[in-house]
Amino acid sequence: MCGIAGIYSANKNYNSKIIFKEMLNRINHRGPDDEGEYHDNKINLSFGMKRLTIVDQEGGVQPMYSPDKRFVLVFNGEIVNSMELRKSLIEKHIRFKSSHSDTEVLLNLLIHEGVNSIHKLNGMFAFAFYDTHKKTILLARDRTGIKNLYFFENENNLFFSSEIKSLYSLGIIDFNINKQS
Repeated sequence: MCGIAGIYSANKNYNSKIIFKEMLNRINHRGPDDEGEYHDNKINLSFGMKRLTIVDQEGGVQPMYSPDKRFVLVFNGEIVNSMELRKSLIEKHIRFKSSHSDTEVLLNLLIHEGVNSIHKLNGMFAFAFYDTHKKTILLARDRTGIKNLYFFENENNLFFSSEIKSLYSLGIIDFNINKQS
């Protein structure tokens, strides 16, 4: 099943790591086989994932990094056309460590073809992709929303997760129904 969660806070006094750990714990049931975390303390960013290993147990470990560690990816889902995409990347002389990891295909596709490469993806997915040089985060999910990606943003913070209960655990979001709207 897998799941991802993360937090970015512009407020340097905000202890995002503790909150992030709680968010990740709330989706523990989604990934009993593996877990991984990424932290950029300079900008108060943390994200990670819980993994249910189905494809490429060793090659799909996450977060997944580019060889130069510039790019970081956490991914939930399956890219059905990953072998086709892998082949097109190999034709462009892009090397892979694994033989089957759709996570590695997605990472390389985003690195080498950019955000518009998302339109090439067939499958169900949600992911967070971070560029450590530009300090940009790309969050995306599949077109039909098979893989959930909930997020909350205010003036200082961005929170995201595969399950809404991770956001509920924050205690700062008003989850009351607005009957007027």
